Order: sequence, then C-alpha cells, then structure tokens
Amino acid sequence: MWDSWDQYSEKISPVFVTQGSFRGYADMHLAESALNKAKYLFKVEQSLLELRKLVQEASTDENKPLENIVDELVDSGERLLLFHKQLAQTNHAYGFLNQHEISRRDNWDRYNSKRQKLEANQLVQDATELVKGFYELQEKERNFLVDRAELPPELLADFKQARDLFSVGLGDAGLLLVSRGLENVLKTIAANQKLILVSQRKGKIPVQDIDLHKVIEVMAKLEWVDTQATVINKEDVALMHYLREARNGRAHPNRKGLSQSPELTARLGAQMASSLWRILGDAKTSSPLAKKEIQL
Repeated sequence: MWDSWDQYSEKISPVFVTQGSFRGYADMHLAESALNKAKYLFKVEQSLLELRKLVQEASTDENKPLENIVDELVDSGERLLLFHKQLAQTNHAYGFLNQHEISRRDNWDRYNSKRQKLEANQLVQDATELVKGFYELQEKERNFLVDRAELPPELLADFKQARDLFSVGLGDAGLLLVSRGLENVLKTIAANQKLILVSQRKGKIPVQDIDLHKVIEVMAKLEWVDTQATVINKEDVALMHYLREARNGRAHPNRKGLSQSPELTARLGAQMASSLWRILGDAKTSSPLAKKEIQL
C-alpha cells in the first residue's frame, strides 16, 4: 500500500478517489487488500471490454453513454492502483496516468463527439497496457526468490513467505524472512556436515547452535580436502555478512543499516542459500571437507 494520501495523490492525481476513501482503504488488512486488488482488476477488465466495443466496433448503447463507461474505467483503474503501488510505478501505468485526465468534466465537456471517441480509444489502449502490466507483475512476483531455488520444502518455506510479503509491498518484513531462511540453510548445512566450533572457553559446540555471525565465520574457514581451497570465497563471505547487517539494520531502525534495496538484497540472499545448499547440503554426496572442527 501507499505510505500516505499525499504519496498516492502526487503519483496518481486521481479524478475519483478521494482522501476520505483513501483513509478507509488504508485501514484494511492484507487479505482485504488482496481481495480489492482482484475486485478492481475485474472491474477494469469489464469496463475495458465495454469501452472497446463502443469505440473500436462502432457499436452504441443508448442506456449507457460513452462518458459513463470512460468514468467507470478510470475510477476502477485508480482504485486498482490504490491497491497496487508496484504497478503504478511501472511504465505499464504511464499511459493510463496521463489519459485518465479525460474524465475531468472540464476536459471531457470541451471535446466534440469525434474527439471524445478518439480520447476514449486512447484510454482503451492505455488501460489494456495497464492490465498487461498487472499480469506481468503477477508472474514476476510468483517466481520472485523461488524460481531457481534448489532447496527442500522445509527450507524453501521462509523464501515463499518472503515472496508473498514482497508481493503486497512489505519489503522490509520480507527481507527479515529471507535472512532467517539463509540462516536456517546455513545451520542445516552445519548439522548435516557435523561442523563443530572449538572454543577455548566453552569447548566443542555444534555450529548450528551458535549465532549467525559465528556461523558465517566458521563457513569462511571450510576447505576442500583435495585442493585445500576455501569452500566459500571472500566475496561470498562478505555478501553473507552484508545480508546479516541488512537484516539487523531493518530489524533495529536505530542501528546504522546498509542502504541496498530490499528486493535486490533478498534476491542475493535466496541465490546464496540455494548455491550453498547445492554444494554442501548433503554430506554424503558433497566433496569431503578438509576438517570439520573449526577454531575461530
């Protein structure tokens, strides 16, 4: 959802949605917002079908003037974008956000009938592009974070929930789940590989029982037995710490966090989790490690 009426109003310049109705929508929970998104998509498609028949097939409807269908399409489109901020920020919405101005009475009333049909036809094209953008985003959101994931269902669950949160605009909350998902993958790898942290003060500790910072540091020291090369390169270790700090920065707003976009950070986290699982997830099939007891 939008952060405020001012933000929505500045981007959309609505003809029909008022500040009062915006406040009512802003208080809805996620399930209601999802239902309204589907509802107004349906209304846009229905009005678009009617308007297309009028302006492109030269049909007439004496019971429903052209301007009424134009208004219905514009109203439904504005409300769809109220529940779909991501769509409003794409090029798919650009034409609609310019053409919907024809519904303002001082614009519409100064056009003759021929010009009205031309403007309505342009609205048909722009609204068609808006609907196309909706479905493209829907497909993109469905695949976000999980399209190439090679994780077992129990480890993929956090990334699926994160995807769902991103789809309704809750990027920071989604990032927290991606970070948790990465941590679960690392600790499951540690358990499967029977990795041990050797501490002078506490003795031998299973790596899955320590905090994420130390888990990453243990992973950074793993080497393959045949080449003595490190399993995870320095760049990937830095990336894991970056993801950890990004999560901490968003979970604790007073901390100085990292200024990367939540979407990109989440994608990097999901890719990292999948890559590590592929090379280390199964201790029986992965290449043997030089040692499994690590001292920091």
